[in-house]
Amino acid sequence: MNSFDTHPDDETGPDRRLADRLRSLAMPATPPALEVGVRRRIRSRRTRRTVHASGSVLALAVAVSVWTPWREAPAPVVRHTPPAPLAPVPAREIPADELAVLFAPPPVDSLAILGGRNEQFVAALNRLEDVK
Repeated sequence: MNSFDTHPDDETGPDRRLADRLRSLAMPATPPALEVGVRRRIRSRRTRRTVHASGSVLALAVAVSVWTPWREAPAPVVRHTPPAPLAPVPAREIPADELAVLFAPPPVDSLAILGGRNEQFVAALNRLEDVK
């Protein structure tokens, strides 16, 4: 059995013994100036962040103000009259005989013609097979 497979509540397990041993060691005392040092570091980081943010905003403002005078003057507005609308094209009446041709079913060979063609193809293929 692996020594790491023990249950955490087991009193004799390696994790429990290690935890007991670590708790029995003496903890070093915290330095008296720790709180002051932490507060100073937090304050300096906030100040640094504020300086970076305000510097970025200031640089952007300067860039925009410098860039504005160099912009070209706006182009003059030229008003064009819109073109006159085109007159609608009148619908053309399609004669009835053309409609009959357009909507007639497509021409299809009758089944007798198709059967005859198939027989001719089979006969031609049989002749080619005999040539070999």
